[in-house]
Amino acid sequence: ISNTLGVDFGYVDETIYKEANAYKGTYVGAGYSHKLPRSLTAGASYRYFNGGLTGSTVNRNTMLFSLTWLPTGAKIFQ
Repeated sequence: ISNTLGVDFGYVDETIYKEANAYKGTYVGAGYSHKLPRSLTAGASYRYFNGGLTGSTVNRNTMLFSLTWLPTGAKIFQ
């Protein structure tokens, strides 16, 4: 596989402990990766978060770019 696309969704809720400052929020993310020559893979991912403590809400956007090298034994120096 030379291309991979993924999406995810999550929810966190700490109100089960019945504390005054309960933490909760939701996030959604997506990622894409592409296999390159020489055992390299380039990728990009994005995540949005909306949540926080009771009474204060935060919104966060995160973008990550990566370059990964996975050696393949004797083929490393081809």
